[in-house]
Formats: sequence, structure tokens, C-alpha cells
Amino acid sequence: MGLCAQMLGHVREAIESPHANFVLQKLIETMPPSFTSFVLDEIRGHVDWAARHRFGCRVVARLVEHNPAERVAVLLREM
Repeated sequence: MGLCAQMLGHVREAIESPHANFVLQKLIETMPPSFTSFVLDEIRGHVDWAARHRFGCRVVARLVEHNPAERVAVLLREM
């Protein structure tokens, strides 16, 4: 939970990092979706960019894989 709080507000920056994107992916894979909803919130409006980014596409894929369909429906519509 503490790591999630530290990442809050830094999602787009982490997506661009060749190392921090793995941290986001691992958070999404291991934490309950309610703890990582900030990731969804922070890329909303920028999903097309994230999905095309060489590291961001991995984060978007983990969000789709590890969240209920109703939570990612907004992102999927945006794509």
C-alpha cells in the first residue's frame, strides 16, 4: 500500500521509465484493484498514448488482465 501511495501522481512518468513500468505492472498484478485504481485514473485521457508506448502498452495490458471489465471499460472505449 505504501508503494502505491508513492506512485500516486507519477504514473505517466513511470510508464516512460524502462524500470518503473515494471513496478507499475507488479503493483497491478499483486494488489487488489481498489489499491491500483489510481493508475486507471491517471492514464484516463492518455490511453491512446500509453497503449502505443513501448512500455505503456504493458501497463495497459496488465490493467485489462487484472481488473474487472467494468473498471477498464472506459479505457477500452477510449482506445
